[in-house]
Amino acid sequence: MKILFLDVDGVLNCATTKERTPDGYIGVCREKAAILRRIIAETGARIVLSSEWRRRQDNIDHLFDVLGDAMKAAHFGNTPRIEERTEGGIWMSKCRGDEIHAWLNERLWIGGRATPESFVILDDRGDMEPHMDRLVQTSYNVGLTDEIADRVIAMLNGTTVPDARSTLQMANDNEL
Repeated sequence: MKILFLDVDGVLNCATTKERTPDGYIGVCREKAAILRRIIAETGARIVLSSEWRRRQDNIDHLFDVLGDAMKAAHFGNTPRIEERTEGGIWMSKCRGDEIHAWLNERLWIGGRATPESFVILDDRGDMEPHMDRLVQTSYNVGLTDEIADRVIAMLNGTTVPDARSTLQMANDNEL
């Protein structure tokens, strides 16, 4: 099984996105949704939402209304919300990489279950330890591009060795 850990903001939308959710927040860019559909079609990957969008069911419903039935069928769950209390008593989310790691441990690595054939984290954030080598980083200014999608496809299909630094450079290059 191939897994795509998917962020929404900065991946399926960007600084210039005009589309809005029903409650008025920045929505999903249809052009970027089409690029995501290509990734799933060419890899057969399942989608695990790691985005803040996973916290509200109305956001998830809107996301899959825009993405379509095939993407809804590819949805394999959401990463858990892991929070810790600071010294000041405020609850803060841990880094997204910890949430992804927890999902992998819970779903695929415990009890002798098989590890994923491959997985990629598609996100504009960089807090993906301990899986930085699986991160394909976008930029909020540009979001998902065909060039970045080609890298995701290659990594999921096992035709390239992951390299987080070159991915970040690719995201930065797309901003120029």
